[in-house]
Amino acid sequence: MSETNHQVLPKRVARENAFLIVFEKAFAPDLTFEDIISNNEISVFFQIDGFTKNLVNAVFNNLEYIDKLISDCLIGWSIERISTVSKSILRLGTAELKFKNTDSKVVYNEAVELAKKYSDQKDASFVNGVLASIEKKVR
Repeated sequence: MSETNHQVLPKRVARENAFLIVFEKAFAPDLTFEDIISNNEISVFFQIDGFTKNLVNAVFNNLEYIDKLISDCLIGWSIERISTVSKSILRLGTAELKFKNTDSKVVYNEAVELAKKYSDQKDASFVNGVLASIEKKVR
């Protein structure tokens, strides 16, 4: 997997692209994330840099652990009942909180913005609350 044009993307764009890969994987469980990245690398509209790959790797290399953390922080919900959008955002945010040295406020803000863009304000609030609970467990 080579970085597209060895370009460094703005972090917001890189996170959004990582979200899209995690989201796509939910609908294509037989594809490896490498396959998904390769399929998307040919698009001039979808660029992938090292930060994007690192986030996606953090999610998929730790998916069972991440899903357990998310499940442990859900009150009155099971992870199976969460929308695929929210679950993908939570997976990405959890991976960044646990495995990257990113300020938690940045993680929350980026996750909320993704939820607003791809879902709605209700999901944005839900994602923010769950990530706050996850942060207490991992930091």
